[in-house]
Amino acid sequence: MPMVETLLGENAEPGADLPYARTLIRGAWQHRERFDARMDAVATHWSTERMPRVDRMIMRIALFEMLECVDLPHGVAINEAIEIAKQFSTRESAGFVNGILDAIRLDVIRQQQPVPKPRDHDTAAPESGAS
Repeated sequence: MPMVETLLGENAEPGADLPYARTLIRGAWQHRERFDARMDAVATHWSTERMPRVDRMIMRIALFEMLECVDLPHGVAINEAIEIAKQFSTRESAGFVNGILDAIRLDVIRQQQPVPKPRDHDTAAPESGAS
């Protein structure tokens, strides 16, 4: 990804965590098909192909943080994505990004909850009424 290296080198702020930025970009790109499928699953009347490219990449990076970086709370990744969308995408993008990522967050939480085991029924024979 030589273009990424060029962009990061030219636009890096002093003190920027370039290794982490590289990890995010590479991870988002490597997992894009899986992340796009997650977005498609929760997006109502939208497909990833119809989403603005900037929004897709913002959400892919957030999903990499949410699903692959276990030490980062989902809310932090979502809030960062919203702020980036406000700065670099359309007026509606922040709400759209929030809605998609929050739906995926809720889905992840549901998947992590243990499935309740069926209750054991009393297997003792019922008492007979005869004496």
